[in-house]
Amino acid sequence: MEGQLQLSIAICTFNRGDVLKLCLDSLKAQTVPNSEFEVIIVDNNSTDNTPQLVNEYVCEKDSPFIYVQEKKVGLSHARNHVIEIARSPYVAYLDDDAIAPKNWIEVALKIIEDEKPDAYGGPYKPFYLSPKPKWFLDRYVSYYPRDFAGNLGKQEYLPGNNMIIKKEHLVELKGFNPNLGMTGYKVAYSEETDFFDRLKKKRPSCRFWYEPDLCIKHLAPIRKMQWSWILKNRWAHGRDITPIYEGIKKTNSLGFMKRFLWILKMTLSSLIIAIFKRDKSRYPNWQNYLYEDTSHYLRRLGYLWVCFNKKQ
Repeated sequence: MEGQLQLSIAICTFNRGDVLKLCLDSLKAQTVPNSEFEVIIVDNNSTDNTPQLVNEYVCEKDSPFIYVQEKKVGLSHARNHVIEIARSPYVAYLDDDAIAPKNWIEVALKIIEDEKPDAYGGPYKPFYLSPKPKWFLDRYVSYYPRDFAGNLGKQEYLPGNNMIIKKEHLVELKGFNPNLGMTGYKVAYSEETDFFDRLKKKRPSCRFWYEPDLCIKHLAPIRKMQWSWILKNRWAHGRDITPIYEGIKKTNSLGFMKRFLWILKMTLSSLIIAIFKRDKSRYPNWQNYLYEDTSHYLRRLGYLWVCFNKKQ
């Protein structure tokens, strides 16, 4: 299959020209010939220098880069646009602030040749462009479940910023739900979780593969280390992802109030422990306890809000 187009790589972007260049440079430096892959950059209504930046890559000789625009705002719309034009049997989705090592495509193609999975992906580790707070740990923005390759277990998942899917499955399921996922600057999730959940139900025999050598670096921006974003992130996870695993259980006003008061009580109790009673050998800073324990109650609150607002 050498020399044949084998992989379409989707980079969906919105006003990220400053970091998009790092991503495109990493894909430009791959060890495999350009004829074996294509990189489709989907501009989701950027107003910065993204079009001019990408044009420099598109215009290079024998360039694997393709630039398209998706006017419908939302990550799912941008991802679905790729399905319409991708020319290879597998579609990879990388975030626009990811950096792929030089052998990333080489590893990806080897997995296709050896395993022929229905979907697969790998871990990610952070990189920083600004100093991080002393309490902030790399594992807070990492995904590295294990150090050996193999089929995914029931509780394991493929990360949305480093996943590769057979195009036929994307076409069959009509891609990602446009009502889910990031929309402009709105924090929202679960479009890939929803997709894989639907795929498992539609095709129970599908194989999902994890490969630790398919590792990328993913930007940890300063905003993701600020409490305003962390709390918003927890709420959004509870609102968008938890219902997929637990279902949406309708609750009335009384039930909502009881559960809300319980969450408030547990949050305040956890806050007291974080400041005065935490295990300092495990949580050196009170922020570590808040991040790892207390903030998760906001996830439950996000889920509770969905249950309360469920229509009969």
